Amino acid sequence: PWLRVVASFAPDAFDQSTWIELSPARGTCVAHPSFPRPCTPQSCPFDDIDGLPEPGVSDVGLCYLDEPVLGIRPAKLANRRLDHKRIPGTQMTIVGYGTTAPPPGGPADTSNYDGLRRWGTSTVDQVVDQNWVTFNRDPVTVCFGDSGAPTFFKGRVVAIASDGAADCTSADVRARVDSKDVRNWVKSQIEQRFPF
Repeated sequence: PWLRVVASFAPDAFDQSTWIELSPARGTCVAHPSFPRPCTPQSCPFDDIDGLPEPGVSDVGLCYLDEPVLGIRPAKLANRRLDHKRIPGTQMTIVGYGTTAPPPGGPADTSNYDGLRRWGTSTVDQVVDQNWVTFNRDPVTVCFGDSGAPTFFKGRVVAIASDGAADCTSADVRARVDSKDVRNWVKSQIEQRFPF
């Protein structure tokens, strides 16, 4: 359960002066319906990418702010930009707040998490299906603190960090947000909140 949710658009996520308080209890934030619910190892469904519990389209969600944020340029969602046959090998910009130096052979030490925003480039390995795309591990991989971070292609958000399996040491698997299903869900949520 969410106890506290804040949004920040600052280079340092730990700068509390930049935090915008949100209230999930009042419907300010809504998670995609496939976001995993609590389960036991016996009851969790498993995916076909890494054999770990299927996260659905984890980390896809919406939060509504009471006021516009100044000094930023909002990103747009891509429109079916990962379906092209030549996408594998394409370089994309990866952004995240996660740790950068995982110990070899094990999960990240969360004490190394400094909350600083970083970015780099990585190439697409394959478009797995309508929900997932995988990236080559080097030089960028999903690590603790990166969940929900955007992946940009030609200035639009095409995927978000979601399923890094064992933090920082496994394949980099990202949830697509360019798919028709996700875009329709976003549209329906906005229309429910702001009927015209």
